[in-house]
Amino acid sequence: ANRAGTRFSCALQKTYPHRFDRLTWAPDALRGIVSVDYSKMDGDNAAASDQNAENDDIGLNEWNLPFLSANDLYAARSAGTTLVLEMAYPWCNKCKIKRSAFAHAAAQLSNQSGARSRTGKRTPADDGSPSEDGAGHGASLLFGFIDALEQRELRSALGDPGCEYSCSLLVWPPNEPEPTKISARN
Repeated sequence: ANRAGTRFSCALQKTYPHRFDRLTWAPDALRGIVSVDYSKMDGDNAAASDQNAENDDIGLNEWNLPFLSANDLYAARSAGTTLVLEMAYPWCNKCKIKRSAFAHAAAQLSNQSGARSRTGKRTPADDGSPSEDGAGHGASLLFGFIDALEQRELRSALGDPGCEYSCSLLVWPPNEPEPTKISARN
């Protein structure tokens, strides 16, 4: 309340519903300031929260792309996997628009080419056999998401200069020393 006795109220809504216990990770800092009104949660939000809880348990984001760390990239490179990576910042709206198109394309290509699905397992190709590269080895693709804010060292190693509001993807074939940067249409 201010000096005139007028009361102010502020309501925050999340873009993507998820478990409310994340608000209380630091309960001492939020005690007396924030309280969650669980009575306003309807069945749809509760169901969405349960779905996101399942995704969080297996390391997926809201687009069903696996979050990748430096160790994940090293393991995939060692296995001879072609990587198709999207590195983005959480606040960038252009990245958000591109991410949904990237996830849609990843899902379609994963089903068609025998690429790894969102759980990291190979899916069968349409004809039942895995695709092959020119050397006769089974080629595999891994579509992944790198959170540029959280993975600072990986961001630096891949040469990302920061958010320039021009979105690009990284394609890293197994026989190349560095990934190729491909500009995405905005």
